Amino acid sequence: MKKFSDFWLKRPNETILDFVDNYDYEQFGKSIEASVQKYRDQYDGLKNEVHQLNEKIISIEKEIGDCYSEEILTLIHESVYIQEKINNYTYLDTLFEMKIINLFRSVELNIKSLIRYAYPNVEVKSFYRWDMMQSFFKSKNIDLTSIVHYDECNDLRNLNNCIKHSRKITKRVQEIQEFKGTTQSIEFEQLEKFYKRIISKIPLFVQALKEEIKNDLYEFSDERLGRIVRDYYERMDEETYERFSLRIKKADSI
Repeated sequence: MKKFSDFWLKRPNETILDFVDNYDYEQFGKSIEASVQKYRDQYDGLKNEVHQLNEKIISIEKEIGDCYSEEILTLIHESVYIQEKINNYTYLDTLFEMKIINLFRSVELNIKSLIRYAYPNVEVKSFYRWDMMQSFFKSKNIDLTSIVHYDECNDLRNLNNCIKHSRKITKRVQEIQEFKGTTQSIEFEQLEKFYKRIISKIPLFVQALKEEIKNDLYEFSDERLGRIVRDYYERMDEETYERFSLRIKKADSI
């Protein structure tokens, strides 16, 4: 039976990968929860004030039959003023936008860490472009789009780009279920629903990607071994191929 140290020395990357991405994706969201609750209470309080004022206006109208009394006009003015405050209430929008941006940033960093450990000779700087990252994994026969919860991760990416760059509601954002029909601006309630829907799925996507990387590094089916052998055999002369075969057999002693 092999000792753990032998396993570490022979297959260090696999062991290291097991320690990559042990990350709490909800950490940032939890850290600002007190602020979210504070501003939510304020927001709900303002909405409740408007509701009570409107109820009072209706009650007075029914009582005196005059919708233009000085008292009603004063209440309407107050209601409109508070409603305007609600319309300009951006604290919750900002906090939930920060949650979205931080979550996608965490995904990017963790995927790049997986690549650095698994493929140490690969330069990851260009992988700020999602298509470049997809192309790299495709070269390893890893199809990101087929990995579990890829759709949620891609939705996160598109929403992140919308928030960070133009804030324009793109067609890709409109295809996300929480934002269907949205053409003007994104409300924090939509961001909150989206975040709650995907937050448990994002770690599963990254974990599944890690398993695909480990398979690429360490799983060798007969078909894959056949492709490797044919590739080298076609490029080597007979003498070189013999030396190669001998080196493979003696690999444990290297």
